[in-house]
Amino acid sequence: MAADGGGHLDGSRGSPFGEIFDLTLRSVGAVPRSMMRGVGAFMMLKGNAVLEVNGVSYALRADDIALVNDGDIYSVSPDASGTPNIALVLKVFGTYLERECPEVLDFRYDCNSAAQDSRHVARNKFFNAKRSLVRMMLARYKRDDGYALEAKRALMDLLHDIYMNFRALPAKPAPGRAMRGEAGGILDAVTYIHENYRYGVSLAGAAVCARMSPHYFSRRFKQKMGSGFLDYLNKIRLDGAVRDLLNTDESILKIAMNNGFSGSKPFTALFKKTYKQTPQNYKQTEAGRKRAGKDSRGEKPQGGDGLFSVGERDGLESLLRYVAIYDISHGDGTAGAHESITVPLAPLFGEMPGVPGISLPGKIFKIGRLSEAADGEVQEQLAEAQKRIRGDYIYFRGIFGDGVARRPDGSFFRKYDYARAFNFFMELGLTPFVSIDLSPSGAGGPPLGEQVCEFLGVMLENRPASRWRSGIRVEVVRSCGAEEDWDDACQAFVEGFGEIYRAAKALSPDIGVGFHSVSSSHPGEWERFAGKMSACKAAGLIPDFISITIDPSLEEGYTAVGESSYGSFKNYGTRQVEEAMRLSCEICGVSPGGAKAPQIYVTEWNTLSGRTSIESSAFFRAALIASDLLSFGGSVSAAAYWLNSKSKEAMTGKLDNRVLALYFYGPVRRPPFYALYLVNKLRGRAAHQSERLVVTSAGPGEYAALVTNPCYFDPLYSVEESYVAMERKRVEARITGIPKGLYRFKVIVFEKKHSSALDRISRVGLMGLDDEDMTLYLEGAILPEFNVFEEEIDSACTLAPELGYNGVALYLFKKIG
Repeated sequence: MAADGGGHLDGSRGSPFGEIFDLTLRSVGAVPRSMMRGVGAFMMLKGNAVLEVNGVSYALRADDIALVNDGDIYSVSPDASGTPNIALVLKVFGTYLERECPEVLDFRYDCNSAAQDSRHVARNKFFNAKRSLVRMMLARYKRDDGYALEAKRALMDLLHDIYMNFRALPAKPAPGRAMRGEAGGILDAVTYIHENYRYGVSLAGAAVCARMSPHYFSRRFKQKMGSGFLDYLNKIRLDGAVRDLLNTDESILKIAMNNGFSGSKPFTALFKKTYKQTPQNYKQTEAGRKRAGKDSRGEKPQGGDGLFSVGERDGLESLLRYVAIYDISHGDGTAGAHESITVPLAPLFGEMPGVPGISLPGKIFKIGRLSEAADGEVQEQLAEAQKRIRGDYIYFRGIFGDGVARRPDGSFFRKYDYARAFNFFMELGLTPFVSIDLSPSGAGGPPLGEQVCEFLGVMLENRPASRWRSGIRVEVVRSCGAEEDWDDACQAFVEGFGEIYRAAKALSPDIGVGFHSVSSSHPGEWERFAGKMSACKAAGLIPDFISITIDPSLEEGYTAVGESSYGSFKNYGTRQVEEAMRLSCEICGVSPGGAKAPQIYVTEWNTLSGRTSIESSAFFRAALIASDLLSFGGSVSAAAYWLNSKSKEAMTGKLDNRVLALYFYGPVRRPPFYALYLVNKLRGRAAHQSERLVVTSAGPGEYAALVTNPCYFDPLYSVEESYVAMERKRVEARITGIPKGLYRFKVIVFEKKHSSALDRISRVGLMGLDDEDMTLYLEGAILPEFNVFEEEIDSACTLAPELGYNGVALYLFKKIG
């Protein structure tokens, strides 16, 4: 695409892109009919233009983008008003696509925001393509280190986006095979010209390709293409020669011969007619502009690279204005996407009993079976997790199943040295949370009460009464078998729960005994919970707590193919907790939040995730975890996290990466670990708490601010980066009332890019995690960004992190002078 009808900023001249693409920022004049060899795009930044593709005209207005497919016959002209226009014009050369991205040429693409048949498509669907074009131009304009890679990456993003989201039909059959008729004949002839213009191309040869007589072909070609055969051929040859002139040091004669001219004289004559100067002068002028960094008026553009021509300052201003309005660098795609919050800290000083402290639920580390505690890897993980994120409970299955080995007479056989495990838990400061399954398949052995007394006795033996007797939790689980009547199952549950309750209370009245209640929001689940609760109350058994499962992907009607929006699951966990508290208090006749109200534990917790490992492993969830924890507040006593995926696999027989596990195999931490680590840093009183921002103060001169970008969308978006990139947000928090002085800031940012290595490993089934080098690589790759600096503050500071979807940023700042 030569610079017809106006100045241009050429994205390929004197650059690494000469054989890949041509990108110009220009005023669109009259571009005669041409055939696209490769893929082209027009994006209007200012004004209007008319694009004709295969005989159909489209009115391009500001903010429109239109793709021209390989083999399309197209032309461009200004609109009738003559209003100045500015456009980004891209051509990705067909030779490059055939060599590097042949799959792109296998299809035609319906990417035209001005087309009548595209009006039903949401305009933000075109945002990614526009963003990629602008990023390509900005990379070329700024010429920062690595600008060539940045521009090529943006090109790959563009090609990937159109391939994934705008495929309409398979590409037309290859010229000369299935294309027939006049239109197919002209197209075959144009293909012949583009493929052979460097060599001997004749009217007679083109006519043969078109299956027409030379005279008839010449007339029909001019009607179809808007110029005569020889003029069209010379234009193609001249375009190729100009590229060689600017990107090579070849002689004028060699450039002319390489592009099909018979010698330097005809080439120079045509060049002077078109560009009003000789090829040598043109090359020297362009080289001088590049060295001086000036436009044709001798003015040096701010931050430019010397490739400006007349009128293009307006073009650059239009480009930067577009960036400012649509925030291309942040990927929001909509104006006003930022959130601004002002937080006054002054009320925190002095005696302000009305300012609440930050409230977070406790933490439960799940290891599956108790026997897992003997595993050295599990012990290392527990020790590190307890050191960094401070858990409260250690959750495991006990008494029934193969988690506890027994002698033939039914007494405990300490195959796994339980006493040592319990000592280890106590050293770490973790209190046991025992889950007992009463399901028919799990029952057996001596009477239930005796087993409970024996097991809890081993746990409490020779241990301080003040530590565990008041903290141990015993969870009772019983599901209804497929062939079992619900009334019979409920009666069996009450009997088993009663035995366990009485045995535990006889050993220590302070041991908490409760049962698992619901696993979904289905009305049937709540009805069964109400039945269990009512039956327990009738038997004089009021549970000390209830435990629930929070996992929206288990809901009926959930699909992993985008048929339902993830937006419907927003605040899902909070609603489940509130309903469990409301119903249990109503049945027990107690007040929510009162001393007799049952505590609530979330012993199986999952944020929004898909049913497959690919979806869920790619669905970064740090902000969702933080958001849920903060919303649980004082309602949930503790929430559970699997220690690692390996432990759950050992218990369930299958690997499930959807769970909120803190580790993979070995020492490699998963995102939930860092999410908890950052949330733990919030302490003191809460000056502000909203979905995106929490500000706390531990006292005058010591503050913490957690900024989150929790997003809820279809699970397929989690594996399609071109969509989730639009969820990038910036929260501007202005914090006032800060004592004047010098502060040291520590900023920790954690978002999806830090877990990309885990995503790649997850997609191939965790291959290689037993490799020491792979483990070291993953440990280093999945680390948050840290930044420390000092800043003088005069009563206020502004925090403005830019976060990808579900990213989190923690600011810790303390007065040091």
